[in-house]
Amino acid sequence: RNAGTFETWLNLFVKFFQIMPPKDLQLPKSNKDVLTTDSLYSIQQYSKYYTNPYVKARKWAVRCITRILQLYGRPKYVIQSEVKPFASLFMEKYARKFMEQFYFGILRQHIGDQFVYFKTLAPAITYLNLCIHYGNLFQLLLENNAKYLDNIIFTCMFRIVRLTAKDLSQWQDDPSGFVENSFRFGLGAMDDTYDPRSCALKFIQDIVRIRSRYTFEKLLQFSQQLITNSHQQQIQQNQQNQQNQQVKNNNVDPKYLDMMVNKDAVLCILGQLANILRKAEDEKYVDALKDLIMQHVVPDFQSPFGFLRARACWLVGKYWKLNFGQQEWQLIGINVIKSLHDDELPVQMEASAGLSKVVLEKSGSLLNYIKPQIPAILGRYLEIMNDIGTEAVVQTFDTLIDRLDQGIIPFATDLLKKMLEMFSAFHVEIEKYIKTHPEEWENFQLPSGNVANKTADKPQNKDDDQKKMQRSEEQQKEQLKSFDDNLASAMQCLKAIHTILFSSTALPELLAKLEEIMKPLINKCFTDDFLYYQFYKEEILDFVHLFSFYMNPLSIYCWQIFPKILEGYCINLWSDQFNRCMQCAVNYIKAAFKNQLPFEEFINQNFMDVVLTFAETAIHDDNINILMFTSLFENLLCCFRQVGYVKMEKYVPRILEMAMNKYTESSLQPSTQGAMLAIVSLVAYNNPTLFIKLLEQNKTTDTVLSILMSNYQDLMWPQQKAMVFGLSSLLLIDGNNIPPSLGKRYKEVIDVTAKSVIFMNWEDELESGDDEEEEEEEEEDDNIQNGQNGHQNGHQSVDQDDDDDDDDICICPSTSEIAEDDEDDDSSSSSGSGSSSSSDSGSSDSGSDSNGDGDTDSSSESGDDDDNANNAAAISSGSGATANDGASDSQLSASNMLTGSNDVNRYDVIYGVIIGLFAAFI
Repeated sequence: RNAGTFETWLNLFVKFFQIMPPKDLQLPKSNKDVLTTDSLYSIQQYSKYYTNPYVKARKWAVRCITRILQLYGRPKYVIQSEVKPFASLFMEKYARKFMEQFYFGILRQHIGDQFVYFKTLAPAITYLNLCIHYGNLFQLLLENNAKYLDNIIFTCMFRIVRLTAKDLSQWQDDPSGFVENSFRFGLGAMDDTYDPRSCALKFIQDIVRIRSRYTFEKLLQFSQQLITNSHQQQIQQNQQNQQNQQVKNNNVDPKYLDMMVNKDAVLCILGQLANILRKAEDEKYVDALKDLIMQHVVPDFQSPFGFLRARACWLVGKYWKLNFGQQEWQLIGINVIKSLHDDELPVQMEASAGLSKVVLEKSGSLLNYIKPQIPAILGRYLEIMNDIGTEAVVQTFDTLIDRLDQGIIPFATDLLKKMLEMFSAFHVEIEKYIKTHPEEWENFQLPSGNVANKTADKPQNKDDDQKKMQRSEEQQKEQLKSFDDNLASAMQCLKAIHTILFSSTALPELLAKLEEIMKPLINKCFTDDFLYYQFYKEEILDFVHLFSFYMNPLSIYCWQIFPKILEGYCINLWSDQFNRCMQCAVNYIKAAFKNQLPFEEFINQNFMDVVLTFAETAIHDDNINILMFTSLFENLLCCFRQVGYVKMEKYVPRILEMAMNKYTESSLQPSTQGAMLAIVSLVAYNNPTLFIKLLEQNKTTDTVLSILMSNYQDLMWPQQKAMVFGLSSLLLIDGNNIPPSLGKRYKEVIDVTAKSVIFMNWEDELESGDDEEEEEEEEEDDNIQNGQNGHQNGHQSVDQDDDDDDDDICICPSTSEIAEDDEDDDSSSSSGSGSSSSSDSGSSDSGSDSNGDGDTDSSSESGDDDDNANNAAAISSGSGATANDGASDSQLSASNMLTGSNDVNRYDVIYGVIIGLFAAFI
């Protein structure tokens, strides 16, 4: 808009960075000693540095330039076309200038004797990380015989990764504070944007991945040399201390301590490169990794330094996918289990996290070896959670019990009670926050119909206003942070509870006992305590879903809360939870069908009316998953087809009217129109005689049939499936009940049905050329030679294979098999709670496998087919409703296809329909 203005600003930034830092930013000589380089200075000790105008100005200048490069400095990845000229200008004229200033100035000053604010250092490293994606900018580091490249990796970044004097001091003096503030050495911090150590590790990871030709071998040689030196130093020190007790960190030789800190930093870097190193094509690298872990890492479990013991636990967890031998896994497992009893809390935490990883190893030998020790291990985990009630520890516990699966059944009751106690401890703080901040939940609707924190009836209270004014901004932030931390920990407890419940589903009697324990928590969602438990509605609904899916028969309590769940949706208590409510409804429909319960009059409740009221409310919500909505009626109309314990003829008119009214609405989405037609077809399948009778009464037979038969090509496959069975059912109407308006169109019905079957099974061949991905590393390395832009993928260039501590575990709870996802550990994230709603959801066969709430519509549970051979409609679990006596076996086979699992072969459907039509005409 203003040509030249921004370039003027950039020139001012360049001039500012050329200004030498003032002399009063030079650190005291004592801070140059070993282990004293620290980017996180004490505010009390270094207050004069924080208030220096140059420090503040440089902080904002670095952040501005880094943000400019991220958003507007890369020509290929700017969205606005008018910004592209500026992006080209910045890349060609200014990017290298700022790179020089950040490297030669800020980075080197930090490892020297100048104070550099950590909020300045971290964005500067991020800027350099972005620059290495471009060949012409990376050339700067290759100058002077690549000495700059070696310096930035092995001197600058390595010094930043190292533990500092402050870290070691906090480890000794305040271990619980170290765990709380810097779990896993700061790598699990809430915001890594301004954590120099995290940014340095990210820089090393990206430069090794993208510029492997120049860095891979050098880094391995550097690591090998440091580890060898530290090993020799350890041997010498052990010989000197054979007669002494465990050495304290503050009493050891500074050179020895410095060497051990170097080893810790090297192992930290190798752990961050786990995904790159373990996928190396050359087997020698993988074999070297195994030797490294067995010869230099496993012995560190007995190290006198706590940080090395913790690092050993952490590193074996990073490399759990390596193929160690059975004895090697047992040795690793023994040491990790012993570390659970370590005297230092950080080691205990790393051991708990490491054990939850190594039990995932593919051979299963370690898991079999530790199974006899399960009671002691679980007991120790609970003790650790008592001492350190953080979200991370609870999450590792959840992962472990998920892996042990049915092995925890003997301890399920005690574990469940303990997790509920821990949840209550976290929830107390949440409830306290809500009570002290009522203004945040004014006019909150409760399940009973009451309203919490009314403003209309509340008199003006000057004392309350005064209290709000007295809260400082810092106090507000501190209280909110405490609230968020406790809420995250409480959520992790609920996930662990879900895992325990899922592991117990193999024993219905045990599951019934666990339901009794869970009742008080579940009830909170349906009373006025919902104000304090509103954050857990998804988890509590998942508990109900699990009980209603796996228990057989359902308890009376389970039936009593069913209408409350759907009513809560209707009165907007959890209007965003349609998918979970629908899944629960399907479970109850199947339970009623399986046990032949009078769904319309059971325990003094008309559940049919409750379900239809829920559907009539949901149909006006444009945000619901329309396929799942259709599947509700698919189960309802197929389960209760021609049964004696539910009189569907009373409700068919209501369903038909609802679907046709919705279909006739203007500006309706095609998917919604198709869903309504599918429901109409399901009504025809449920009771074709009544269906035609209702159409004749309203004189709409020709209209509805024309709509059905003219729109089959616009429907999705599950909807087409419903239409095929609905139209073919019309052929089974008794001759005396066939009106002329239907009889004259029988030929057309047969023709459209056959065409629909053919159309829904027509598959076009797709080109596979677009599925191939280019190798970014090779292209970028080649571009270096030509001086071209080596940055190939913008934001996507950031390593997508980051082995995140919390996200690299994927467990399939239905089979307890490990998902071997070697492409991307992050993509297999299940937090150990793969047994949650996404795996055990027993919703219908709607053709939809996911929904907005993260639930899947899985229909993998097997049913009871042995006593239901004559069923006319099989629900997703494989059982069905009683058929009429006049229907042939071939027609029953066809109808059984309607609500089968999603894995039904389409050609089986074709076969079933053809046989059904043939039988009908005979």
